[in-house]
Amino acid sequence: MTAGPVYSVAVPVVRLADGGRRAGRVLGGSRGTRYVVFGRTVVAITLPGVPRMPTAVVMCTANPFPDPGSRAELRPGRLLAGDLEITWDPVSPPTWDPRIPSVQFVDPMAVGRRGEAILARLGPTSFRSSPDSLSGALSAVGPDIGLRRGFDLLLRSLEEGSPTRARASAEALVGLGGGATPEGDDWLAGAACAVHVLRPAWAPRWFEAILPADLEARTTALSATLLRLAAEGAAMEPVRPLLDFGTEAAGEVGVPALLEVGRSTGRAYASSIGEVLRLLGGTNDAIHQRRREGPRRHPAPGPRYALRR
Repeated sequence: MTAGPVYSVAVPVVRLADGGRRAGRVLGGSRGTRYVVFGRTVVAITLPGVPRMPTAVVMCTANPFPDPGSRAELRPGRLLAGDLEITWDPVSPPTWDPRIPSVQFVDPMAVGRRGEAILARLGPTSFRSSPDSLSGALSAVGPDIGLRRGFDLLLRSLEEGSPTRARASAEALVGLGGGATPEGDDWLAGAACAVHVLRPAWAPRWFEAILPADLEARTTALSATLLRLAAEGAAMEPVRPLLDFGTEAAGEVGVPALLEVGRSTGRAYASSIGEVLRLLGGTNDAIHQRRREGPRRHPAPGPRYALRR
């Protein structure tokens, strides 16, 4: 059996392990990462130097990964996956907290400027919405009509603070696309990360609305884990600089590292975060005019926004 000490363990994994022994199995993986599923949570065993997922267990050395399909076990201070054993001090574990830093006081104009800077760094292929209609050209999303409709609904849910619109956007986006994390999930998770920066009064209900009751049946186990954690305010390591308001240029500088994640995942996250920050921040005059006017009554959704059955 290959044994290796751990460099860091994400807080959600420590909490899962401290809950008692759990059986799981090894899934596939990507470069430098092997995924292990325990119930409805996917844990990422990661080599040193690889960007951390919010459920990352980072090894100190590059030990061989277990084969897909191997049995796994998680318990306090220990993760077994095939022939690989990873250990840590259960009393004082070397934790890494993936939570997005909470911001008590931030200038809305700074939030809006951050969104604009991220979108500018992405170039002409980023999503650009119209301040008036919130339904501009989705060049980054591509020609998929379902993805365009879902993200338009998502932006409208943020404009109006509407859980109903948020639920409709999740119906349209969750599971849409291919790969380990479908693109629709990435756009939705990126938006959830951005909402955590300002946490408007409607945010708790909005977070609940973007998680369908049958989430695991709609998408991959990894994507469901990332989306649920994003709704709780936890994100993969490259996302965090985009939402760090300690320095003015943190978000712009962090974009290249995020773009290295996956084939389309990093760009979807960055585009969604940039657009939502611009929308919720102080650079969108149309939104602030509607805020000054107060809440509006909305008619029942027409066929364009009807939920799929």
